[in-house]
Amino acid sequence: MIFILLLTAFLRFYQIEGKTTFLGEQGRDLLIAKDILFFEKLTLLGPPTSLSPNIHFGPFYHYFNAFWLAIFRLNPLGPAVGFGFLSLLACGFLYLTAKNFGFKKAGLFASLLFAVSPLMIRYGQSMFNSYFLVSFTIFSFWSISKFWEKRRKSWLFLSGLFAGIAFQANFLAYGFLLGVFVWLAFFKKDFLKNLLWFFSGVLLAILPYLTFEARHAFFNLRGFLNWVGQPGFADKNFNFWLSLPRVFYKAVYYSLANQNNFLTLSLLIFSLIFLIFFFWQKKKDSFLKIICLGWFFTALGVSFYRGELLDHYLGAIYPFVFLWLGYLLAKLISFKNGLVFFLCFIFLAILQLTSFRFKTDNGWGMPSGWNMKATKQSAKIIAEDVSGRFNIANLLDGDTRAYAYRYLISLSGEKPLGVEEYPQSEALYVIARGNEDEILSYPVWEIYSLGSARIEKVWPIKDDVKIFKLVKK
Repeated sequence: MIFILLLTAFLRFYQIEGKTTFLGEQGRDLLIAKDILFFEKLTLLGPPTSLSPNIHFGPFYHYFNAFWLAIFRLNPLGPAVGFGFLSLLACGFLYLTAKNFGFKKAGLFASLLFAVSPLMIRYGQSMFNSYFLVSFTIFSFWSISKFWEKRRKSWLFLSGLFAGIAFQANFLAYGFLLGVFVWLAFFKKDFLKNLLWFFSGVLLAILPYLTFEARHAFFNLRGFLNWVGQPGFADKNFNFWLSLPRVFYKAVYYSLANQNNFLTLSLLIFSLIFLIFFFWQKKKDSFLKIICLGWFFTALGVSFYRGELLDHYLGAIYPFVFLWLGYLLAKLISFKNGLVFFLCFIFLAILQLTSFRFKTDNGWGMPSGWNMKATKQSAKIIAEDVSGRFNIANLLDGDTRAYAYRYLISLSGEKPLGVEEYPQSEALYVIARGNEDEILSYPVWEIYSLGSARIEKVWPIKDDVKIFKLVKK
């Protein structure tokens, strides 16, 4: 297990500054975290959802970022390291969960697959609100395993607290809450008391969010109801019976099968054969039943979502996928021909590692060759040159208003004009590829609103990326 944890740490922290994502969304969120850190503006809301700007997640993400910014002295790398630390903890607690249920070997296999999963590595290298979902689902499930072992109600409260944080990271975690409800029903004894302890923890975790709702006439609830009432919400082609298998498929496809359809189908078919054999033999195994129930009800919750199933929407399901395959391998290796299955497991683990980006020097989702280091270098050049009323634009990706650069420049004490004040700028710094004529005629409002302009300075940064300083004629 020590080896697995060291491997987990290496794969997440190796050259993390060159591999982490630092785009406009991260810059926007770090500006909020910095305001929290200096008590300039405390918030009870998290970032907006992709559904609507009037529906927000919970605020835990912003306070988590503020904490790691404080440790790293406002370096934007801090929160990315924080997510890596969370992923490292989650790997350890995944093992402890299986161990508490009496399946230590299954925990070792599950944690190793978690350690080398390309998706889990990505989640442990970058800051993003929904990436909390996997870690805190594992923490909550671990607390359930401690309750199973110790029968102390306080573990249920802790499980609810972790589940509440997972829920405010992404609302599709409500399926996991449903799974806990079913688990507690199986305990039978003190069902209502157990349920009260668990949901007391959930309530405490989402209390800031509920406080905001009470103070602002249920702003997010109204936004959700307006979204549901939109004409395009009711998808006539939506089929629940097809959606549920799709969720099961996608969960394996993203987390273990390396986005390979053949491998996904192979793992699912083999799993189904094993389950049929297991239940046909009428074997008693509480851990397997707990995994299956948790996986089913969490997937059931996600299956009602009618949009595209992005990988981070399935975060609450992934812990069950890893635990299931760890359990399956532990059982198969105990058979007479177990060496064959062990070699298959080694092949699967190595296959995951082949996707690790050892030589890649750009952040996830960032343009080729561009990363946090280059962003910092660009921001430093701008901060040392600015005077008067200036603004920033970024043409390397979709963040034309350059929130990542705004955050970094704010650390130097300089403050660009707001994102609605481009026409009032005396100078505009543009990070882009291309020549001077292309930049001056580039069809974006941030440049067009400047009016008649000329290029005063150009700084080459990396490869063909440059900073252009535009000034009004």
